[in-house]
Amino acid sequence: MNYELVIRHILAHDEEAILLIPNEESFDFIEYILDNYQDIKDELFHIAWYLRSSKDFIELIREYPDDKQKLIKFIKTNYDKAHNIIKSLLKSNNHNIGYLINNMETIINLDYSYIKLFIDYAIRNKIYYIIDYLMNNQDLEIRGVTITYLIANHYAYYKMKYNDNIKEYLTKDKKKIPERYASLITSFLSVYDQKAYYEMLKFVLENYESNNILGRLTDGSLDYYMGHKDTTNISYYQEQQAIKDIDVLFRSYSGNKYEKYEKYGKYLNPDTKRRYESIERFHKADWKAISDIFSSSLYEKLMDVVEKYASKVTGKIKVAGRGTRATAYQVGNIIIKCSDGKWVQNKTTSISSYLILRNIEEHYEYDEDGNITQAIEVQPFLKRKVSVFSTGLINRFKEEFANQGYQCQDLLIKNYLTYQNLRYLNDYHEADCDDPELLPDWFKQNPIVLIDSDEVIKRK
Repeated sequence: MNYELVIRHILAHDEEAILLIPNEESFDFIEYILDNYQDIKDELFHIAWYLRSSKDFIELIREYPDDKQKLIKFIKTNYDKAHNIIKSLLKSNNHNIGYLINNMETIINLDYSYIKLFIDYAIRNKIYYIIDYLMNNQDLEIRGVTITYLIANHYAYYKMKYNDNIKEYLTKDKKKIPERYASLITSFLSVYDQKAYYEMLKFVLENYESNNILGRLTDGSLDYYMGHKDTTNISYYQEQQAIKDIDVLFRSYSGNKYEKYEKYGKYLNPDTKRRYESIERFHKADWKAISDIFSSSLYEKLMDVVEKYASKVTGKIKVAGRGTRATAYQVGNIIIKCSDGKWVQNKTTSISSYLILRNIEEHYEYDEDGNITQAIEVQPFLKRKVSVFSTGLINRFKEEFANQGYQCQDLLIKNYLTYQNLRYLNDYHEADCDDPELLPDWFKQNPIVLIDSDEVIKRK
């Protein structure tokens, strides 16, 4: 076997070259490379093993043309090489191409990125029934990938065939394509066709609770999707489109609105701008807690809370306390605490006891397991701390706390030297109970409460 001839063909990316090496000589061929091509052995091995996989796939096509399970197994086993192999074979002989088209549904259901290969093949060879098949597919995810790829990479064909009746392909049996594709389509059309853009924008606003059109127009991601080499002008144009429609895009935006406010707030209408200016004071005091809330479903609740408690308070917002997961903002005589979860999960969020400060209001976001992922809690601000030297009072508190069946994992309670989480109420009548007059005398005289119940649990 002339290994030199095979190596020359491999370096020229000849897909049939590896077929010249019989399976029984594979190891001899590897030894030959190691002995004679140390400087480029890695490149040779990479190409050779790719071609070997390509050979295996061609043999599969010839020997098992109707065995879909072998096809699925091959693609999953050779995931890193299968995409290039299929792309290459779509340029080879009719037998291989026929096999791939006949098995297109199986292939694209393994990975939607294969859709792009079949679209490119169809456009290149004018076999348009493939695109019609994808555009009318029962799977709306497949439709979404097809439409976005056509607009971004084959817009002339898209405009000729689908632009005027695109809405027919966006729904199926009252179901809609996923929002991420609807947002991409709208953003793409802003580059090419203003009328089509506004018609698509109207469809998105009427059919989805929120969308990411503003994000797509301003984060530069369209440059990647649309394959533009010189992106300066198109990025500028997309941003100007976003500014032009800022109010409607901002209102329906599904991402972190505060981040967009920081950059485009000056273009918003006065009412929206005023609400976010109040949030800005909190963000300056501690940006992370606010940013986390705005990345959750609670941001509207935070806007309402700030409007309610902070709109009449002038000056800077102070940080009254900061923990690993929470930040407490002082707004006059009120505390607004923002948390990115709780240390103790799967428990009742509101624990009722006169020993624990009652929230004025509280809002929580939960994950699918019932764990708190974000929290907004409003409390009265208690200025007076319990002295570290009030050991008798603290022991009495801890004894009653335990008698009520509670235990606390908070290190600030267990640590003898610091008691920041214990504060005095202004009056025992403010305690969380039905009848304050029935409270024990020691508490009436020294109404101390735990201001943070994040780690309080009921003993079993």
